[in-house]
Amino acid sequence: MHIYRYGFVIEESAVCIPNTIGAIVSFGCVLVHGLFSPKINWALYSGCFAFIMLCVHFVMSNNIKFLGLAASGLSVLLTAAPLVTLGSVLKEKSTASMPSLENTFALFLSAVLWCAYGIIVVNDVFIYGPNIFGLGMTSFQLLIHSWYPQSKSLL
Repeated sequence: MHIYRYGFVIEESAVCIPNTIGAIVSFGCVLVHGLFSPKINWALYSGCFAFIMLCVHFVMSNNIKFLGLAASGLSVLLTAAPLVTLGSVLKEKSTASMPSLENTFALFLSAVLWCAYGIIVVNDVFIYGPNIFGLGMTSFQLLIHSWYPQSKSLL
C-alpha cells in the first residue's frame, strides 16, 4: 500500500500504474480468500482489515522520505518471507514449501527491471534499494531451488 501511495507522491506514472493494478488484485485476492475460506473468523478478519486501513489512513502522508522508507521496508519483508521455510527445506531437502521456481524467477526478473528503472531512469534509492536486496534474496532462492528441486507429488 505504501509503494502504491509513493508513486503518486513522486508523480511517476511508471510506478503508479503497476502498483495500482497490484493493489486492486491484492485486495481481490484477500476478498476471495475471505469469502471462500472454510473456517474464517469474520469478526477478526474484518477487524484486522479495518485496523490496517485506519493505520494507512492516519500514517500516510505526502512525506516522501517516510513513504519511501515504509514501502522499502515492506518490500524487503515480502521478498525475504519465503526464506522463513528455509529450515524445512534443508531438513526435507525439497523446496515444496517455498514458492515455485517459476514464481521465484518471475520475482527475480521483476527485481532486475525495477533496479534498472530505479537506477537509470529516476535514480531513486527507494525504488532501486529494496530491489537490489530483492535480487540477492531471489538469487539465493533460485540457488536453493537448484540444490533442492521441488519433489513431485504422487497425486
